[in-house]
Amino acid sequence: MDYAEAGIDTTRGGILFLSESLSDISVERPRHVIQRVISSRQSGGGLGFDFPIFIDFYQSNIPLVSRQFTPRGYISPLANQALHYYDFHLQGTFSDNGATVNRISVTPKRKQEPLFSGYINIVSGSWRIHSLDLVVTSQQQLQIFDSMEITQIHAPLTDSVWKIRNQTIRFRLNQLGFKLRGTFLDV
Repeated sequence: MDYAEAGIDTTRGGILFLSESLSDISVERPRHVIQRVISSRQSGGGLGFDFPIFIDFYQSNIPLVSRQFTPRGYISPLANQALHYYDFHLQGTFSDNGATVNRISVTPKRKQEPLFSGYINIVSGSWRIHSLDLVVTSQQQLQIFDSMEITQIHAPLTDSVWKIRNQTIRFRLNQLGFKLRGTFLDV
């Protein structure tokens, strides 16, 4: 195989597929989303997604990327019944633009359930998500992938409305001797 032609180097690492798009998105709660693609560019084999995937942790049940990968969905650490599924521990606080932010560790109470682990940072007083870094693995019923890490940073649009400023989803796959990893970055 000609590695350069396949887009990988001699260590068998490299970018096999790259997809970039610029979209104008409007959302009206609860589920009305309009996306207008302004431009899109792909290089490689056409294996990726050219639409943004924003994961809403304010929902109780969260599909990750697609119901195909997570048919049952995952229980959000912010779900009404989250205390039945998670242990929460305050790890500390920090200040951001004059607001106190609580860093909270999120640990599943039971293995083998569709749950996240990691950290979520909550703005004190308003109880909004400031940022989060959560992981799911195949042990938590993740289909196809071995692990998926979700990192989000939220920011205020107005005093009362916060939205995701950027989100990174990193995944790993090790199947049939192939090791793959990828990243979805949405801003």
